[in-house]
Amino acid sequence: MIKMKQYTSFNDTSTTRQGALSVWDLQTGQQKCELCLDPFPVCVHCLSYNHNGSLLVTGGADGMIRLFDSHNSDCLVGWHAHSSNVIDVIFSADETSIYSLGGDGKLCVWDINKVSLKIAEFPLHASSTGFCHYNNEKDLGSSCVDDVPYLKLLSSDSEGEHIMTCGENGLLIYKASPKTILEEVMHIKCQSADSQVLTLDWTSSPNCSTAMCATKKGTIYTSTLLKR
Repeated sequence: MIKMKQYTSFNDTSTTRQGALSVWDLQTGQQKCELCLDPFPVCVHCLSYNHNGSLLVTGGADGMIRLFDSHNSDCLVGWHAHSSNVIDVIFSADETSIYSLGGDGKLCVWDINKVSLKIAEFPLHASSTGFCHYNNEKDLGSSCVDDVPYLKLLSSDSEGEHIMTCGENGLLIYKASPKTILEEVMHIKCQSADSQVLTLDWTSSPNCSTAMCATKKGTIYTSTLLKR
């Protein structure tokens, strides 16, 4: 189990929050190790494993993506991906690339085999950044970098052909195959017109899939999508 910990340094006047990333044994309840977050202990907002848990990708408040080898807890590589917080990261279905969503409102695709090579970059609608967007509007009374519960905001289908993000009043599904394109193909609207979506998830099977989202008003919506 990976545990994220954050704290504020009283000697640091910058807006970047500090934190720690530690590995815990679920059977013993003991901490096994703490992962290195060079160049300084930055707050980690999001993380994702590949299919067998051998690789771990994280996104930080410093705009950096870090890729770890889970077996020996080493950081294989890290690079600056966004001009602000990295809000969510996921592996592509074939695990040859990484999708990242930043507080700058950009969705980027990165090649794992060629360090920090950006395959594509797409500007998204403002509400795709969830709490970060609403905080910038002072809707929740705090700034984007302060005490923000970063939630799941990216998901893909099992074949890796589509990417889902949240919209202001529902979910947006994009065609993302090949990885150099991003074409909106479906807008799943919530029943209430003023539903501000803050997080999502997507499970898929060969014949159908289920899309879920939660709104700022505390409502959870589920939609069944049939394959054509």
